[in-house]
Parts: sequence; C-alpha cells; structure tokens
Amino acid sequence: MKRFLVLMMAIVMVAAFACCDSKTPEQTTTEADVTTEAPETTTEAPTEAPTEEPTTEEEVTIPETSEQTTVAWTEPENAPYDVLDAPVINPLDDRILHGYHASGEFNLEDACALSTKENSMFIVTNDRLASGKITATFTAPAQYINDNGIIFGMEEDVNEQYYFWEDGPTYYFLFVSDDATLYLAKVGYDGEPWTELQVSAPIENYQHGDMITISVELDGEGSIDCYANDECLIYYYDDDWSGGSRYGIRCEVPGVLYSEVIADHSWVPDWK
Repeated sequence: MKRFLVLMMAIVMVAAFACCDSKTPEQTTTEADVTTEAPETTTEAPTEAPTEEPTTEEEVTIPETSEQTTVAWTEPENAPYDVLDAPVINPLDDRILHGYHASGEFNLEDACALSTKENSMFIVTNDRLASGKITATFTAPAQYINDNGIIFGMEEDVNEQYYFWEDGPTYYFLFVSDDATLYLAKVGYDGEPWTELQVSAPIENYQHGDMITISVELDGEGSIDCYANDECLIYYYDDDWSGGSRYGIRCEVPGVLYSEVIADHSWVPDWK
C-alpha cells in the first residue's frame, strides 16, 4: 500500500513538471510577437512625416506679391486715353519707357515712335524728371508745315478725365517750328492754352526732312536751356515754374519718326 502511494505521488509530480514546461514556450512566443510588433510602429512614424508637403506648396506662391511691386503705373478707371504696352527707346540706360496716347496716335515698333495722326502726344508713365536733361532725335516729313518736339514739366494727375493737346494740364513744349526755329512755349498757363516764351533764330544748316536732335536742360527751379544739334539756342528763366515732372513727345503732323527719347537724371547745372 505504501509503495502504491509513493508511486502515485511520483506520477503526479511528473505531470506537474510537464505542464510547466508546456506553458513556457507559449509565453516566449507571445513575447516574440510583441517584439516584432514594435518595429512595425516605428516604421509607420517616418512614413507619416513626409506627408507634410502642403507647407512647401504655400511657400511657392509667395513670389506673386513681389511681382506686383514692379507695376509702375496703373490706368485710371474710365480714362479717355489708351494706355500702351509698347516701348519708346531710351538707350542711355536701356530703360523701356511706357506711356499712353494723350491725343492722336503713335505707332511704337522696333524701339521707335512714329506719329500716325495729326496732333499726337505721348506721355511717359513709368518715369519722371523734375530736373535733368531730356533729349529727342527725330525726322519730320519735309512736305508738311510741322511743329514737333518734346514736352516736359507737366503737372499731370492720372485721375483727371480729359484729353491733353491744349486743354488740360500745364506743360512746356520745345519744338522745331514750321520756319525752322527752335521754339519754347508753355501750354495751359494762367488759363491760356498757349503762351510763347522764347523763339530762336533759324537753326543753322537745317531743313525740314533732316534728322535733328533737340534737348532741354532744366534745374527744377525755373532755369531752362534749349539745344538743337548740341548748340544752345535758348536760355530762359521762368519765374513761375510749373513744377511738373511728366514728360513725353508731341507732333503736329503724321510721319514724324523718333529714334531716341532720353531722360538723363544725372545731369546737374554747372553752378550747382
């Protein structure tokens, strides 16, 4: 009987050890499963980071605001003139001068301006000159009586609603007249459409149809010196200087070809 009890106890102990051995592999496998899941969570994190691409797309749109700052002049609403997207040559500094037809019309091609109608005037809008030197080289048709040249010192408000020929802002007009003199006038001054300031003697060695270069030097305080082919023919002082800074070109007849329109901002009078 005692042997039987001892034998039974030995069988029970062997069975208990067998159960313990069978459970340890199950725990090691679950631990292995946990360790294999951890790398999966770490690999998912870096895949989510690159999805933040919209921030780089927003940065690309920023340069659009910087481009808008290059606009020099905006056409007023309901303006009675055509704003042009065409250049007048300025070889002094390769600047392209943009502007509008204040009256008449110019054909602007190949960096030249050709008047195609009577009483044509072109105002530069992306540059101003209150003091300095303005030069224009042009050829006028010989068969017409013609007053053609440059305008300067214009008091112009882009919001005004009028045509410009001689009914609007005050400005100065330097031109070669029909009798081949250099003529300086003031338009729209003191309620008058036309005021003669000074007229030179006939330009030496010039005939209508010849190419000519005229220029005006102004100090912004009333001193105006006028040249034809580099010869100073008019010294004038206006004690009621208009103070405007717009400039451009004006022609009485069609067929006047401008090859250069130059504004020299660096010029200063000898006495300054």
